[in-house]
Amino acid sequence: VVIPDELFKYQVSLYRLNYQTIDGDGKQVTASGVVAIPNKGANMPSPLLSFQHGTIFQDKEAPSNDITAGAPTTVLASLGYVTVASDYVGYGASKGKAHPYLLKVPSARAVNDFIKRSSNWLKQSNISLNKQLFLTGYSEGGYVTMAAHQALQAKPIPGLNLTASIPAAGPYHISRTLKNVVS
Repeated sequence: VVIPDELFKYQVSLYRLNYQTIDGDGKQVTASGVVAIPNKGANMPSPLLSFQHGTIFQDKEAPSNDITAGAPTTVLASLGYVTVASDYVGYGASKGKAHPYLLKVPSARAVNDFIKRSSNWLKQSNISLNKQLFLTGYSEGGYVTMAAHQALQAKPIPGLNLTASIPAAGPYHISRTLKNVVS
């Protein structure tokens, strides 16, 4: 796919952040993710977009390790969103830990803990947000987006307003999905 240069409005700066979250066994773990910031200039607040990646099989595919120009976080940030993407537990800084694949609570927690960590880091770095929060993801990321959205409805992050959520192509009915996979 060729993306016309005129779609990329901003240059992007990428940062890898570590943060604390809870794994699938209920234990605290250091996880990581990427923050992609559009270089808009001073006093131009941006919306915050949390991108949840689909199923990956290698650590090099984790968002904080995929820092190419065509990576989803980079593309979304080039459009003007401060974009954050958790690697999830099992990738990045937590490589080697069990990945809680399609486990609602630890998946949502990893994302929402990273949103909190990122928004605090952005504030400390004097990067302005406009208080809008967007969530999106595809495949496993669609499932994780829905789980994170539900958790945010129960416990919002102060200073951020969940504006829109687009969970795409996720396996939302887990028992039916697993039944189809094994049959």
